Amino acid sequence: MGEKVKSLRIPSISSPIWLILIILLGSAVRLLYLGQQSLWYDEAFAWAVASAELRTSIEAILSDGSHPPLYYLVLRFFLHMGQSEAVIRLPSAMFGILAVPLVYKIGRLCFGQEAGLLGALWFSLAPLHVWYSQEARMYSMVVFLSLGSVYFFLHTLRENSRILWLGFVVFTVLAYPTNYSAFLVSLVQLVFLVCTLRSNYRLLRHWTISQALAFLPLLPWLVALLSREVKSFGFGWIPRPEPLDPLKTLWNFSLGYTGTLTPLVFLSLLLFTFAFLRGLWSQRSGPEDDPPQTLLLPHAKLFLALWLILPIAFVYLISHLLVPIYIDRFLLVALPPYLILVAYGLLRIKNTIARRGLILALTLAISLSLSRIYFDPIYVKEDWRGLAGYIQQKSQSSDIIFVRALEGTLPFNYYYRGQLERVAMSVNRVIAPLDEIAQEHERIWLVYPYPHDTTHFVAKPGPLDLYGGETKPEIRNWLVAHRHDIVEEKDFSGLRLILYDPSP
Repeated sequence: MGEKVKSLRIPSISSPIWLILIILLGSAVRLLYLGQQSLWYDEAFAWAVASAELRTSIEAILSDGSHPPLYYLVLRFFLHMGQSEAVIRLPSAMFGILAVPLVYKIGRLCFGQEAGLLGALWFSLAPLHVWYSQEARMYSMVVFLSLGSVYFFLHTLRENSRILWLGFVVFTVLAYPTNYSAFLVSLVQLVFLVCTLRSNYRLLRHWTISQALAFLPLLPWLVALLSREVKSFGFGWIPRPEPLDPLKTLWNFSLGYTGTLTPLVFLSLLLFTFAFLRGLWSQRSGPEDDPPQTLLLPHAKLFLALWLILPIAFVYLISHLLVPIYIDRFLLVALPPYLILVAYGLLRIKNTIARRGLILALTLAISLSLSRIYFDPIYVKEDWRGLAGYIQQKSQSSDIIFVRALEGTLPFNYYYRGQLERVAMSVNRVIAPLDEIAQEHERIWLVYPYPHDTTHFVAKPGPLDLYGGETKPEIRNWLVAHRHDIVEEKDFSGLRLILYDPSP
């Protein structure tokens, strides 16, 4: 049946202790500098929705149309502890930490103890997951709930009990109203059951019933969503994916995507590729080759491969056939199987020195990449805190503030404590009467955000072409007409602040 997974041979410390240490490590990197960066628009939207009246909150989520409501309700509870950036991001950090032991459990169930520990270690350090564990959005929450759904699903393959199916339903019923990417995990489960129908045909019936029970609570929300007068969704800014985008997604899963392929990054990605392919195609050991307490899961590699490949392929296809939705944070639910397969691939190496050396090298590469999210400028979010503070310090009572779009007023209002009037230059397709408003004030502060390529980058802004890049003719004409009135320009991370003084 092929050889068993090679042990790391660290018997001096038991596996529970190693797991606790890994969880502590994952906790530390997710709580480190949690409130250091400014909230950006998506986070400020989450804060504004969660802190509003419940009816207003539900209406805002329905109007946005991009996400279901459960995360906002969870955040609403946490806001009773305070309104700071750290508190607002705390639910994401908490769910990110809770996901680490579930990765261990799934890895152990599939390939044994060492694969579970190593997969959990790399997951605890994975830059992409750590980033979204420090962002006030629902992505780390849906990853945690999807992992719980997968864990109970895999257990039912070995033991068909009501308790396991109950656990599966609980995690799935919570995952669906958290983020729609949870449906990708259910698609993986369905395809896996169809592929293994000969051995799992009885489970397909239980799975279908469980899915129906899990889906029912979401049904009223979907009915309300589709009953809106304006059936728009917040996906219009996402570009259609290109052929290399799935490879960039794997780069993001491995080290965090930076767009710069240095020799060190290239070698690290080669090592990831080698380990992944080895884990995917090497012959898996059978239960008789492993310690008696470790009963490996049949078809484990098939399930993990589907869990990684199917979401990426499905979203890529939908993005070309229907509407572009290809964005790495939506695919974050596919990160755990990738790291588990990479861990398994290196653990299959026979030579002890080579195995340990490559594991150490990959761990160092992930750790170095992780350090960049704390210190590298490309990981700095829009600095609304600094910009609002600067206006508050330098403004005069007769000034007015123009913010390029309505969404920009949310993070600005979170930080701004002054009394100046604030006007959004555009609200959806409606352009404010800019000259008419400006006539009543001596000076104008314009807050203009940089464009973002967020398919793979998590924070890095694109180049700003203030005049040529403006898409709304009315605003572009106003900018051109008043370009000679500029008396000050100042850049903050991801933001341009311009002071106009039209007075002669």
